[in-house]
Amino acid sequence: MATLSSQVDFILDNYHNPLKENLPIILALSEKVARVHGDKHPEIIKIDTIIHNFVSEMTAHLRKEENVLFPLMRELDTLKESGGTPNFHCGSLTNPIRQMNSEHSDFDQMFAEVRTLSNNYTAPADACNSYRRLFEQLSWLDTETVAHALFESDTLFMRAIEIESHCQ
Repeated sequence: MATLSSQVDFILDNYHNPLKENLPIILALSEKVARVHGDKHPEIIKIDTIIHNFVSEMTAHLRKEENVLFPLMRELDTLKESGGTPNFHCGSLTNPIRQMNSEHSDFDQMFAEVRTLSNNYTAPADACNSYRRLFEQLSWLDTETVAHALFESDTLFMRAIEIESHCQ
Protein backbone atom coordinates (compact mmCIF):
# COMPACT_ATOMS: atom_id res chain seq x y z
CA MET A 1 0.00 0.00 0.00
CA ALA A 2 1.24 3.49 -0.83
CA THR A 3 2.67 5.61 1.95
CA LEU A 4 1.12 8.92 2.93
CA SER A 5 4.25 10.60 1.59
CA SER A 6 3.86 9.02 -1.83
CA GLN A 7 0.19 10.04 -1.90
CA VAL A 8 1.17 13.60 -0.94
CA ASP A 9 3.72 13.59 -3.77
CA PHE A 10 0.99 12.42 -6.15
CA ILE A 11 -1.26 15.29 -5.09
CA LEU A 12 1.52 17.84 -5.45
CA ASP A 13 2.50 16.59 -8.90
CA ASN A 14 -0.98 16.02 -10.30
CA TYR A 15 -3.09 18.71 -8.64
CA HIS A 16 -1.16 21.41 -6.81
CA ASN A 17 1.51 22.10 -9.43
CA PRO A 18 -0.93 22.26 -12.37
CA LEU A 19 -3.20 24.55 -10.34
CA LYS A 20 -0.33 26.89 -9.49
CA GLU A 21 0.61 27.02 -13.15
CA ASN A 22 -2.92 27.56 -14.49
CA LEU A 23 -4.63 29.76 -11.88
CA PRO A 24 -2.85 32.99 -12.95
CA ILE A 25 -3.69 32.28 -16.60
CA ILE A 26 -7.36 31.63 -15.81
CA LEU A 27 -7.53 34.71 -13.61
CA ALA A 28 -6.08 36.95 -16.33
CA LEU A 29 -8.43 35.48 -18.92
CA SER A 30 -11.42 35.97 -16.61
CA GLU A 31 -10.48 39.61 -16.02
CA LYS A 32 -10.08 40.22 -19.75
CA VAL A 33 -13.41 38.63 -20.70
CA ALA A 34 -15.26 40.46 -17.91
CA ARG A 35 -13.73 43.78 -18.97
CA VAL A 36 -14.52 43.32 -22.67
CA HIS A 37 -17.91 41.58 -22.45
CA GLY A 38 -19.28 42.53 -19.04
CA ASP A 39 -21.59 45.26 -20.34
CA LYS A 40 -23.36 42.84 -22.70
CA HIS A 41 -23.06 39.75 -20.48
CA PRO A 42 -23.27 40.85 -16.82
CA GLU A 43 -23.07 37.23 -15.66
CA ILE A 44 -19.41 37.19 -16.70
CA ILE A 45 -18.69 39.92 -14.16
CA LYS A 46 -20.21 37.73 -11.43
CA ILE A 47 -18.15 34.78 -12.68
CA ASP A 48 -15.01 36.93 -12.59
CA THR A 49 -15.73 37.89 -8.97
CA ILE A 50 -16.20 34.25 -8.01
CA ILE A 51 -12.99 33.27 -9.80
CA HIS A 52 -11.05 36.01 -7.99
CA ASN A 53 -12.37 34.68 -4.67
CA PHE A 54 -11.68 31.09 -5.69
CA VAL A 55 -8.08 31.83 -6.71
CA SER A 56 -7.43 33.67 -3.45
CA GLU A 57 -8.96 30.93 -1.32
CA MET A 58 -7.41 28.07 -3.31
CA THR A 59 -3.96 29.67 -3.09
CA ALA A 60 -4.31 29.88 0.70
CA HIS A 61 -5.68 26.32 0.80
CA LEU A 62 -2.70 24.94 -1.13
CA ARG A 63 -0.29 26.83 1.12
CA LYS A 64 -1.93 25.37 4.27
CA GLU A 65 -1.77 21.86 2.90
CA GLU A 66 1.83 22.20 1.75
CA ASN A 67 3.15 24.00 4.84
CA VAL A 68 1.08 22.41 7.61
CA LEU A 69 -0.93 19.31 6.79
CA PHE A 70 1.35 17.51 4.34
CA PRO A 71 4.48 17.81 6.53
CA LEU A 72 2.45 16.35 9.41
CA MET A 73 1.42 13.45 7.18
CA ARG A 74 5.04 12.84 6.20
CA GLU A 75 5.92 12.87 9.90
CA LEU A 76 3.13 10.37 10.54
CA ASP A 77 4.72 8.02 7.97
CA THR A 78 7.97 8.21 9.94
CA LEU A 79 6.18 7.63 13.25
CA LYS A 80 4.36 4.63 11.81
CA GLU A 81 7.68 3.05 10.82
CA SER A 82 9.41 3.83 14.12
CA GLY A 83 6.46 2.98 16.34
CA GLY A 84 6.38 6.52 17.72
CA THR A 85 3.37 8.40 19.04
CA PRO A 86 2.17 11.57 17.29
CA ASN A 87 2.39 14.81 19.23
CA PHE A 88 1.17 17.35 16.68
CA HIS A 89 0.85 21.06 17.46
CA CYS A 90 -2.76 20.90 16.21
CA GLY A 91 -3.67 17.98 18.45
CA SER A 92 -4.94 15.42 15.96
CA LEU A 93 -4.77 15.51 12.17
CA THR A 94 -8.56 15.49 12.23
CA ASN A 95 -8.45 19.22 13.09
CA PRO A 96 -6.65 20.48 9.96
CA ILE A 97 -8.38 17.80 7.86
CA ARG A 98 -11.77 19.08 9.01
CA GLN A 99 -10.74 22.59 7.90
CA MET A 100 -9.51 21.36 4.49
CA ASN A 101 -12.76 19.44 3.92
CA SER A 102 -14.75 22.55 4.84
CA GLU A 103 -12.79 24.50 2.25
CA HIS A 104 -13.43 21.76 -0.32
CA SER A 105 -17.16 22.28 0.30
CA ASP A 106 -16.73 26.02 -0.21
CA PHE A 107 -15.04 25.36 -3.56
CA ASP A 108 -17.93 23.10 -4.59
CA GLN A 109 -20.39 25.89 -3.81
CA MET A 110 -18.39 28.41 -5.81
CA PHE A 111 -18.33 26.18 -8.86
CA ALA A 112 -22.02 25.32 -8.53
CA GLU A 113 -22.69 29.03 -8.94
CA VAL A 114 -20.24 29.34 -11.85
CA ARG A 115 -21.91 26.38 -13.60
CA THR A 116 -25.29 28.05 -13.21
CA LEU A 117 -24.09 31.48 -14.37
CA SER A 118 -22.23 29.98 -17.34
CA ASN A 119 -25.00 27.59 -18.39
CA ASN A 120 -22.61 24.69 -17.69
CA TYR A 121 -19.72 26.41 -19.45
CA THR A 122 -21.66 27.08 -22.65
CA ALA A 123 -20.33 30.23 -24.25
CA PRO A 124 -22.89 32.63 -25.73
CA ALA A 125 -23.30 32.71 -29.51
CA ASP A 126 -21.43 36.02 -29.76
CA ALA A 127 -18.49 34.84 -27.64
CA CYS A 128 -14.97 35.51 -28.87
CA ASN A 129 -12.13 33.00 -28.67
CA SER A 130 -11.04 34.31 -25.26
CA TYR A 131 -14.55 33.84 -23.89
CA ARG A 132 -14.67 30.28 -25.21
CA ARG A 133 -11.18 29.57 -23.89
CA LEU A 134 -12.19 30.90 -20.46
CA PHE A 135 -15.15 28.52 -20.29
CA GLU A 136 -12.93 25.61 -21.36
CA GLN A 137 -10.47 26.51 -18.62
CA LEU A 138 -13.22 26.94 -16.02
CA SER A 139 -14.65 23.54 -16.92
CA TRP A 140 -11.17 22.02 -16.53
CA LEU A 141 -10.69 23.83 -13.22
CA ASP A 142 -14.05 22.63 -11.94
CA THR A 143 -13.27 19.01 -12.87
CA GLU A 144 -9.75 19.15 -11.43
CA THR A 145 -10.93 20.76 -8.19
CA VAL A 146 -13.52 18.03 -7.67
CA ALA A 147 -11.01 15.25 -8.45
CA HIS A 148 -8.41 16.87 -6.18
CA ALA A 149 -10.84 17.19 -3.27
CA LEU A 150 -12.16 13.65 -3.71
CA PHE A 151 -8.70 12.10 -3.74
CA GLU A 152 -7.70 14.01 -0.64
CA SER A 153 -10.92 13.46 1.29
CA ASP A 154 -11.67 9.87 0.31
CA THR A 155 -8.14 8.50 0.10
CA LEU A 156 -5.38 10.55 1.72
CA PHE A 157 -7.26 12.06 4.64
CA MET A 158 -9.08 8.86 5.58
CA ARG A 159 -5.83 6.91 5.47
CA ALA A 160 -4.02 9.50 7.60
CA ILE A 161 -6.75 9.39 10.24
CA GLU A 162 -6.61 5.58 10.25
CA ILE A 163 -2.82 5.52 10.61
CA GLU A 164 -2.89 8.18 13.33
CA SER A 165 -5.44 6.15 15.32
CA HIS A 166 -3.12 3.13 15.25
CA CYS A 167 -0.08 5.15 16.38
CA GLN A 168 -1.65 6.33 19.61
